[in-house]
Amino acid sequence: MGRVLVVEDSRDMRDMLAIALEESGMEVTTAADGRAALGELCRSQEQEMPFDVMLLDISMPFIDGWEVLAAVRAHPVWRHLPVIALTGQATRPVDRSRLRGLDAVYSDKGPGFLDFVVAMTERLMPGARYATP
Repeated sequence: MGRVLVVEDSRDMRDMLAIALEESGMEVTTAADGRAALGELCRSQEQEMPFDVMLLDISMPFIDGWEVLAAVRAHPVWRHLPVIALTGQATRPVDRSRLRGLDAVYSDKGPGFLDFVVAMTERLMPGARYATP
């Protein structure tokens, strides 16, 4: 169906997301932090096998999700990569506004988030029946 990069510092959460997305027919690559995520994005560009969607934890050590998202939006090749930002903390209105400004969908890691994330990832895939403009 498509290629997804899952960036999440919690191994359990990373594995849970990968399994759910793979069960939906997606090819999943995982990264444990922002530095690894940027490396995977570079590698995918070099191999001419771009990701279709990135799931990005906002709160991570070293390079956090905000920094990764800013780097993605500043890069000419990745600028339009659909991003679903994930957070385990209550999302403040200022953070939701910031995410909208960086053209990212977000999901709190609350009840039902996994179903939402899988459905939204499917929707953001190129050629999806209900793809967003």
